[in-house]
Parts: sequence; structure tokens; C-alpha cells
Amino acid sequence: MCHFTVGAPCGGDLSDLSGEFFSPQYPNNYPNGANCLWRFLGSETQVVNVTFTFVDLEECCDSISVYDGPTESYPLLGRLPQDQIYHFNSSRSYIAVVFRSDYSVTRQGFRAKWVISG
Repeated sequence: MCHFTVGAPCGGDLSDLSGEFFSPQYPNNYPNGANCLWRFLGSETQVVNVTFTFVDLEECCDSISVYDGPTESYPLLGRLPQDQIYHFNSSRSYIAVVFRSDYSVTRQGFRAKWVISG
């Protein structure tokens, strides 16, 4: 069973073993000036997998960045839509996902799921 939360929150700390997360206002267009950070937090022996199942961003100016750790100071695993990679695996018990939009064109955004395992 799945449901959509219109006006989904912009970021947060998530530690459930699995679930879905969305850009703000999904499935409607995301707002201008979004700056969201989701942190997926497993235990010491766990790893985090994030898969983007839908991505519709303004290609020039809006982005999703995925980091191999709890903040942007950790190694970058990839950036959407530029890298065209939609599945990310952590090397440790954290992944951070940052979504940013500029102040012009907005689109539908993204839908993604995560699994914490190990």
C-alpha cells in the first residue's frame, strides 16, 4: 500500500528500516528556493540503499545530491539529474540526500525509497 502526502516535509532524520520520501509538495510541483536535507540513519553494522523511482527536475538549476555519510561534508555519491544514477548504496550506516531548487522554474520533483539493512 502506498499513499502520497501532499505538502511532504522538506527533509528530516529517518531511521525506519524502509519507506518512501518525496520532494516538497509532491505530487504537485516543488516550491522555489527549496533547501532540504534528509538523513538516513542506520546502526553501526547497517548500510543504507536509496533508489529514486521518479525524477522530474529543472535540469540546469535544481538538483538532488546524495552523500556517503550524514552531511554534505562526506563523499558525494552522485547528483541528479546530471549523473543519471538512480540507485545509491552507502559504505557505512548513513546517507544524506540534499534537494535544492532555484527561484525560477519548478517541476514535479522526485519520489524515492530507502532500505536500511545488515
